[in-house]
Amino acid sequence: LSLTVSKRSRFVAAVRGLALVALGLSFGILSIRLIVRAGLRQEDQSGSKWAGTFDTGRYYSLLLPLTVPTVIVLVTVHWVHMKLLKHAYA
Repeated sequence: LSLTVSKRSRFVAAVRGLALVALGLSFGILSIRLIVRAGLRQEDQSGSKWAGTFDTGRYYSLLLPLTVPTVIVLVTVHWVHMKLLKHAYA
């Protein structure tokens, strides 16, 4: 009985983990897509697509979509490094 509960709890944990990874990837891909589309829409008088992004204040609207995925990646990398360090000195 305890063996089946253990397998089930591992399966549930694996499904939750995969769901979180899928959610993170979809959020990251959507953020990058929106950032690129916003930059391509902007055109200034000289015809440059990216120069108008910073002049119109659009730059600040890109900070949050770039910050959230960056923080997620950095926290994950930090966690992995702490796990490796813990096992290296244990």
